[in-house]
Amino acid sequence: MIWKKIKTRETNSDDSIMLKLKKIRNIDNLDEFLEPPMSLEHSPYLLENIDKAVQRIIRAIHNGENITIMSDVDADGICSCSIMYNYLKQSTELIDICHAQRSHGHGLETVVKEMTEYENVALLPKETELLIIVDSSSNSVEACKFVKEEYGCDIIIIDHHAIDRENPYALIVNCQMGKYPNKNASGSAMCYKVLQVMDEYMDCELADEYLDLVAIGLVADLMSLQEGENRSLVNRGIRNIKNDGLQQLLKVNNIDFYYGITSTDIGYKISPLINACSRYDRLELAIELLVESDVTRAKEIAKELKKLNEQRKKEEKEIVESVIETVDNSHKVAVIVNNDIEANFRGLICMQVTSKLKKPAFVLTYNKETNEYHGSARSIGQIKLKDYCQLTGDFLYCQGHGKAFGLGIKAEKLEEALTSLDELIENDESVEIIEYDLEIEAGEISHELIQDVEKFSRITGQNVPAPKFLVKGCIVQSAEMLGKKVQETMKLQCENDLSVMKFKIDEAYVEPFMKALQDEERFFVEIDVLGTLNMNRFYHFGKKELQITKQIFMEDYKLYD
Repeated sequence: MIWKKIKTRETNSDDSIMLKLKKIRNIDNLDEFLEPPMSLEHSPYLLENIDKAVQRIIRAIHNGENITIMSDVDADGICSCSIMYNYLKQSTELIDICHAQRSHGHGLETVVKEMTEYENVALLPKETELLIIVDSSSNSVEACKFVKEEYGCDIIIIDHHAIDRENPYALIVNCQMGKYPNKNASGSAMCYKVLQVMDEYMDCELADEYLDLVAIGLVADLMSLQEGENRSLVNRGIRNIKNDGLQQLLKVNNIDFYYGITSTDIGYKISPLINACSRYDRLELAIELLVESDVTRAKEIAKELKKLNEQRKKEEKEIVESVIETVDNSHKVAVIVNNDIEANFRGLICMQVTSKLKKPAFVLTYNKETNEYHGSARSIGQIKLKDYCQLTGDFLYCQGHGKAFGLGIKAEKLEEALTSLDELIENDESVEIIEYDLEIEAGEISHELIQDVEKFSRITGQNVPAPKFLVKGCIVQSAEMLGKKVQETMKLQCENDLSVMKFKIDEAYVEPFMKALQDEERFFVEIDVLGTLNMNRFYHFGKKELQITKQIFMEDYKLYD
């Protein structure tokens, strides 16, 4: 792993931490970066078909028609569905929700009885007169045609995904269409835009009540936070947590939301719990949580989500331990073929294998009937694995991001493809490069400095990473593994009341520190740490006071001899 300082404008030693970060990140307007104004948001009327869609929804409400909202199976889809349902519920009781499960895939075809073979599906009701599909199905032309003709209902699609074919069977509101400036909006943001126009038509002000869910969708779906509109929406959403279910989810995670939350809270605390439902094909739990108005029931569901996520961590660790010995490590891409790993877990397991072996990996299942392998791929370092896979010409498909995608390949082609990848992948490409913003001494880290860093990092995520620091001279006093059911977090207690935390690791990771601390010939154990700075705030019931400790979330370290 290579540590590399970001090359940018020079900073002065007497600059404040905020000014240094401003220079390093080439931010022109720091005030706008920290507090994105609403002027960065675009008029919803720039979206094609938005008037027609709103008029059709209002007509359905006034005529007492049966409305069904279809949710996609990820966090953005769940938030989008909940936004629309909660808003429309205030005007009509004739509203229902349909959805598939994560393992069933995406698209309208997954909820139509005549088109799906799966069970555990909240099917599209036959009596539906208006179907509103959120965060999905812009390209589900055949399914839209079938539903339009066989069910006799109108279809509105509110989406943000790329459109690659014409769909004359639905009225589509999608930021990818026309001249809408923000092509990086989420499904939840598109729903909010529709509700803004609904507000104007219905002479009310309700859309802003759902900005918290808009923020969750934007961050969870990895939408660019360089986009001004996205920054403004996230800023307004995380400052105003109103959804009862979301509040309970934050409470079970011991997150104080009185003054708002951060995008990091969403990425590391909220999204995993919502996604745990979908990984266990229990999407209905997450939807119920976010549309539930009874606080007692919302609390019960939030606790259940946390249990599911703990179960997910435990199972993930057990699966990795059981399959790591079966890896075919004879090529530059590690391969695991295991039909017992469920589809919803393959990506997570593949990521863990990649991390442990420090090389790209495929986690595949074998279909005997078709003689094909299907599964997940994860890359590492600078390896453009998806591009390389496509260059071989051997794969049936490679769908997803450049370093994390799904794939399919004929069994007889796998060895040939792996050999081709051996030739395409350069050895030095596997080296991970971590860029950091600033170098500081451990003794320089104060509460005030971290507070400024947290202020800068409040809205970070895709394309706007939290500032990373190379912290020199951390003196380790103790090392331990933490976790109630699964111990996968390391804590190093250092001098100056500084804690260094490392997540998702096993006991082997902490052994060098334990060994160094037990070495009687050492006067002290000193490390340099690369990571992000955070403050841990918690209420100590024994001392009956708020405790605040300084933390580094570690990505990598160097242990002095």
